[in-house]
Amino acid sequence: MAAAAADGQFGDVWDGTTDVVRGAAGSGFLMLWLHRQDLAPGTLVDARRIGDWLLTQAAPASPEQDGAAAGLRWPMAPAYPRWMPNFSHGTAGVACFLAALQLELGPKAAAGRYAAAAARGAAHLLAIADRPDGGLRVHHHSPGGEQLHYLGWCHGPPGTARLFHALDCREP
Repeated sequence: MAAAAADGQFGDVWDGTTDVVRGAAGSGFLMLWLHRQDLAPGTLVDARRIGDWLLTQAAPASPEQDGAAAGLRWPMAPAYPRWMPNFSHGTAGVACFLAALQLELGPKAAAGRYAAAAARGAAHLLAIADRPDGGLRVHHHSPGGEQLHYLGWCHGPPGTARLFHALDCREP
């Protein structure tokens, strides 16, 4: 853990990185798993602190950045020059964690703000997706990678679809 949030409100933040692979969303998934396994007290509180911090990192979608103004998106890190929308380093992974957090807390907890942010992340992905032949594919990154599409879990459908599954779940 590197630094605390600027105002200290959220406690320790893992170097300002939001993603699933090495950032806050991945740590949040771990906290949820530890909580569900009853392996460490306080991990649901930690997961919620991570979720609250991730909400502060959301950016409204911008036509200037990636051609769509719908929803929310999350940068991998504040200074990273690319927006990566898929699961491992981007919006799909962060929003998936937020949806899982809301599911664990219950639909009315925190006024539903985690699920609402997750749904806005999904709206952004739907807005930027190509839809060839009735399918749906989300590019690797922008700017410059709008024609690049991966098939794996990290930047392709297997990972990104986890967000839509999480939003559709009713049981943790």
